[in-house]
Amino acid sequence: MQPKTVAYPAFLIIELLRLLVVMYLAASTARDDFTWYAALPALCVAPALWLMLAVDETRFALWLPLLSLLKALSAVSFLAFAIRILPMAVAFGLSGRDNPAAALPAAGAFILVDVALGVYAYRRYRALCK
Repeated sequence: MQPKTVAYPAFLIIELLRLLVVMYLAASTARDDFTWYAALPALCVAPALWLMLAVDETRFALWLPLLSLLKALSAVSFLAFAIRILPMAVAFGLSGRDNPAAALPAAGAFILVDVALGVYAYRRYRALCK
């Protein structure tokens, strides 16, 4: 029997904190976009997968490539977000409550964490499934 890794519960906590931050930032804006309601279930996929892996890594090891893909897609979506928002940030700065460019530094921090989690998930999958 392999010892339980402490990484998966830590990753689950990181994902839940990200979900809370995203929900707080979305709730503080005055807009009611349909895209927000459509994207919220997709944001819950990664915490569910980390929870499954925390419970039993060997049984759910085949989900690690999906986690790597989700993290890679989050990096691509950040690039698209930054390209769209960067002209607004240059023109108006990062201040203002309803300014979407104010989320750019937080999103950049989350992307660094996502890259690390995606690399970990991919390397762990390769180590488990040799």
